[in-house]
Amino acid sequence: MNFMAVNTGQRGPAPGNSTGTNGLERRTSRLAYAYWFQMAAGRRFPSLDDLDLEAAGDLRETFFFLTAGRDAASCTVLDCGPVLIDALGHDPTRMTMGDIAPPAVRRRMLEALQYVIDIGNPMEDQGAFTRGGKEALYRVVFLPLAEDHSSVSHILGAFSFRLSIGV
Repeated sequence: MNFMAVNTGQRGPAPGNSTGTNGLERRTSRLAYAYWFQMAAGRRFPSLDDLDLEAAGDLRETFFFLTAGRDAASCTVLDCGPVLIDALGHDPTRMTMGDIAPPAVRRRMLEALQYVIDIGNPMEDQGAFTRGGKEALYRVVFLPLAEDHSSVSHILGAFSFRLSIGV
């Protein structure tokens, strides 16, 4: 699935890199939850076929798409938008979450992802890690997907961050 396949024309700043005064960007999280509920259309989970990236608009730049394994650390990034690439400083496609999660937040991020795999409910995590000598404040939402509408087969994630201003 190519998250960048739909061209929406001119855009402002990427939604995952907001510098709002309230700290971490919450709009991306709210929009991702709303998108997920819309795609589920009253069912427990949306399926892969329910995803409509055109309907996601600029939000898709914050998306990443994972396989759902038994262990969160082994979930593999199948595709991602530019916000996650920018936050990590490299393209994580075909890497596992255990390998790409920044060390300072790895345990928390993987616990949130494991909850989604085990329980099947969306889950959010937020925190900070260091990238290039600057503190990166992040928020991530993990949203379960199910090919059969009953058991989690994939995870749709939305990632937002901002670099803190030096002191």
